[in-house]
Amino acid sequence: MTTQSMPSKAEASVYYDSGWPELVRLLRLLLRPEEQVHTSLSSFSHEELYRIIYQICWLGFRERLYQELVRFFETTLDEQDAQLKSIADPAVWLQSFGTLCVNHLRAVDIIGDLFAYLDKAYVRYTLQKDLKDVLTHVVQERLVATSEELIFATFKLVVANVLPVDEGWMRTVAEALLKMNPDSIFLNPTLFQELIPRLQDLPNIAEIRARHTQLETMYELQQIKSTAGTDMSRAENGLKRDATEAACEGESDAKRTAA
Repeated sequence: MTTQSMPSKAEASVYYDSGWPELVRLLRLLLRPEEQVHTSLSSFSHEELYRIIYQICWLGFRERLYQELVRFFETTLDEQDAQLKSIADPAVWLQSFGTLCVNHLRAVDIIGDLFAYLDKAYVRYTLQKDLKDVLTHVVQERLVATSEELIFATFKLVVANVLPVDEGWMRTVAEALLKMNPDSIFLNPTLFQELIPRLQDLPNIAEIRARHTQLETMYELQQIKSTAGTDMSRAENGLKRDATEAACEGESDAKRTAA
């Protein structure tokens, strides 16, 4: 299809339906670092993909393309968030979480460049937003914010040298978190300052540490409530079990008496 003549709506729809899966193939690879071990990003023709994006926008599907792109991001990150929550080992969790954070920021940069025409023609012009900012926000909300308590706990283990990690890798993860949200430093000011020299002389460090203490208190209270709730549930189950056993014994006694 060329841009010399406007196709019919049916033809345009067919083009979109054939072009979008090609974009999904790259998006899926970009957001799944484990698959990049077997498939190189260089195996895709960025020139061809850019042409597909341009044609889709020219055909009038800018809004649809934007919505499907964001939806794909959200769905993928929701799946990854659920997978992270199933990991019990703190070391494995931190490695998995950190890898995703670093990978996804790189993916946002690549996607922002590849979808530059969509960004210019729709996201900036119509929505008054920046595509990279939108996608970064999705990563922050769907992956980082939902894991805040686990980040807090694992970073505490790292500072205490209970959880050994490579310092260079940890610094990369910390930089990624700060890029997504500067407030990430509140999760563990000590760790961020140890890893990133420019943070060592912050004028508001007292305020930052005070907020960190507030977060620590909040999570400790949540843990106490959770433990208390579990103990209460066990006690209630025990009472129910005792009541059931007593009722059964009563029925047995009544039957024996009747006999």
